[in-house]
Amino acid sequence: MNSDDESDIKNWTVLVIDDAYDNAFIVSQILAFYGAKVQIAGGGHEALRILKWFQPTLILLDLNMPDMNGYLVKDAIRKLHPNAPYPIIAHTANVNPSEAKTLLDKGFDGYLLKPFHVDEVTPRLREILNRKRRSEDN
Repeated sequence: MNSDDESDIKNWTVLVIDDAYDNAFIVSQILAFYGAKVQIAGGGHEALRILKWFQPTLILLDLNMPDMNGYLVKDAIRKLHPNAPYPIIAHTANVNPSEAKTLLDKGFDGYLLKPFHVDEVTPRLREILNRKRRSEDN
């Protein structure tokens, strides 16, 4: 899929990893409204199983989960799929400006704050996806 196709949300496949079903459901409904195909995983182990058959355009990853925290999940995904073109985006309620830099330094491609603001979700994800694509092109 070329980057022009990926700018259209209707072509996105999104893996949402969150142990809080309400959070996963809300963001999945926002994305589905715009035409994205969304798969939800309730935790890190489930997400790793799903990634055996699901090829996402991007991943939204909660940081605070009981089975594996988001950092461990991200590291496991990067280890299993080291050349994967999809961004891994932290979604959390616990980010201030210094923590946001830490997330980027620790290998996340961006972050999305909870609670979600409907009108900010897709533009923010598109911005992160485009930034990831540009960095791969360089």
